[in-house]
Amino acid sequence: MSKLYIFGDSYTTPNFCVDPQDSWWALCAGLLPVNEIHNHSWPGNNIESISHTILNTDINRDDFIIVAVPPVGRLTHFAGDAGPVQHYTVYNHAIQQKYTQPELCHTGLLQITTHQSGKDNIDRWDNSWAEATALRELLLLDALLDKVMFCVMSVPFMEKSNWPTIKTLIKKTKKPQFQLYKNTYYSANLHINEPVDYNTYGWFGHHGPVGNRHYFDTTAKPTMQKLGWLV
Repeated sequence: MSKLYIFGDSYTTPNFCVDPQDSWWALCAGLLPVNEIHNHSWPGNNIESISHTILNTDINRDDFIIVAVPPVGRLTHFAGDAGPVQHYTVYNHAIQQKYTQPELCHTGLLQITTHQSGKDNIDRWDNSWAEATALRELLLLDALLDKVMFCVMSVPFMEKSNWPTIKTLIKKTKKPQFQLYKNTYYSANLHINEPVDYNTYGWFGHHGPVGNRHYFDTTAKPTMQKLGWLV
């Protein structure tokens, strides 16, 4: 039977402000013909890191993949033995945890942001180029994977640009599997459902059951229907 793979950051990390059973990705799993859910998410993750993890994961053609796209202002840094060991979690269809495994392909890797100072400081960074790089990465993953949908968690990607480099990439991602430009996890809940950790992160925070259900109803479920995933 098929599996569902989740790749993302804190917005899809199990038990991060919401029980796994009440998360939007678990609600997706409940509608899919899968017997296992493999969640490869951890706080601070980035697109480059997700791509690296996917390429090192044994995914079959009949499996379903959800990529919860993190903010583009994050990069991967090689730290050698200093890097932490990340883990992924496997659940059954009832979202009962079966086991956790170390993400061995991530040994020695650190996630940094463009705002960090010191030796990791990024002196020249441009959001348009960062989005172009992200779109390129997502298009390559789309060409590789059979059943995949890409859901932006934070601020929507810019939908219009006069810059030829990104203009072409935007056009290529105007497909149902790319939920990048509207109704993101952040924007779908904005001024409607307050995040659980609003006092810390404001509207960029993480939602409990209500916000997760709202995002599932407004974006995730309709996307799966458009992709023909639901029978």
